[in-house]
Amino acid sequence: MRINKKNILLASMTIAIIMIFFVTVPLFSVTNKEDQNKSGQVKTKEQITSSEYAAMFQSVFQYVLGNYVDDVSPETLFEGAMKGLFDSLEDPHSTYLSKSQLLDLTDTTEGEFGGLGIHIQKQVVGLNSDNKSKELPYVKIISPIQGTPAFKAGLQSGDYITQINGESTIDLTSDDVLDKLRGEPGTPVTITVLRNKIVTFDVTITRAIIEIPTVKSAVIKTVGYIKISQFSNHSASQIKESVEELLSKNVKGIIFDVRNNPGGLLTSVIEIADFIFEDGVIVSTRSRIEEENSEILATKGAIIPKNMPLAILINSGSASASEILTGVLKDRNRAVVIGSKSFGKGSVQQMRYFADGGFKLTIAKFYSPNGVTIDKLGIEPDIQVDEISINSLDEDQTINYINLLNDKIIDNYLLENSDITEEMIVNLAKSIINDGYNVPEDFLIADIRTRVQRSMENPPIYDIDNDKTLIKAMEILKNETVNSSN
Repeated sequence: MRINKKNILLASMTIAIIMIFFVTVPLFSVTNKEDQNKSGQVKTKEQITSSEYAAMFQSVFQYVLGNYVDDVSPETLFEGAMKGLFDSLEDPHSTYLSKSQLLDLTDTTEGEFGGLGIHIQKQVVGLNSDNKSKELPYVKIISPIQGTPAFKAGLQSGDYITQINGESTIDLTSDDVLDKLRGEPGTPVTITVLRNKIVTFDVTITRAIIEIPTVKSAVIKTVGYIKISQFSNHSASQIKESVEELLSKNVKGIIFDVRNNPGGLLTSVIEIADFIFEDGVIVSTRSRIEEENSEILATKGAIIPKNMPLAILINSGSASASEILTGVLKDRNRAVVIGSKSFGKGSVQQMRYFADGGFKLTIAKFYSPNGVTIDKLGIEPDIQVDEISINSLDEDQTINYINLLNDKIIDNYLLENSDITEEMIVNLAKSIINDGYNVPEDFLIADIRTRVQRSMENPPIYDIDNDKTLIKAMEILKNETVNSSN
């Protein structure tokens, strides 16, 4: 018999259909039996129990493990399933953690780690997200850690990381990004930054051992200033020491600065609130699980006098524990909140460990003493102070700023010069504009000044000459001090 290509194709199709029939019918016939109730009717989604869903998952897991075209390890399937499970929650704070990722999380609150020195988050939304969240599908920088390579390189709160060494981050989780950013100290990594959803540029940063600073303090004229960069295990004791030292110097008021503070340990911020309040609610948590509902109250032992004027500085990089401290100070009229709206991270995560890894799961939300949720809303300041930012640039100025960043004129100037003065900063800004870059001079000066300060080994704790938010806080506390003495 003569066989042609057409006969071969028909025979192949017939065999394929037969194979599909014999393979798929047993698999789905089991499912159909499990999905039927006693009357023989197919169950609805509402009628299928959680244990039946678990059984179906186990059946599919075993089938894929035994029948996928290539060998695949149970560990790979398990980790993929776990990541998918937590992604389905559409909550950036609930996530599966491998062994290395679990160690990374511990590092950020307890010790040292190698990397760039940034806190990041990825919203589980797309380019066409709803009106409540206009996040892009990239990892977003909550804030850089002061003094780290990322801080010195000029990365900012709100920046997106779109590529790492040329690889897109659009399909990467926050943990994937952390894995790629971390490496041997002294090795470089190039990231592509998207700023204000318009400006994009590359920056190469050398990895280093990251030591997380938490508290720095100083006296500005007659006012105490405490900068809190994160709430870690040691923050409360460091703040207590700072407060006691400032009080010994007879300060007339205290400013807490939690700008670009991404949060940290709840226990730490509660201890700090106890230095301010003798009693009353600090924060409450609410959950669908009754035992997770709680009110956390202040205990006796405040060390800051009740009549001492206080202010707290916030911005879009102030998140989580920073917002808890801000919320209790604002709601109980204990401090003036100055700056711009905070980040809006007010959820409670619980850690669970199993095997070598674990997971974080959001189990409740934080509420301020007045019963206001922080999550996804943030805290509005009592006094708005708009910091100079890229948002003020028009389209032509933005394009010019992009070109300036890509030409690395400022970066090269900082590499070639040391001990840069304010006069040198102003002259550099003027020369850039004279070279044809249409960028506002005040924006450019502020941008260069920030880069200069961040490039220092020991950047100044505060900038009373140029920091508008801090200047406003000083004015307000000065007036409150005068009023309280009259």
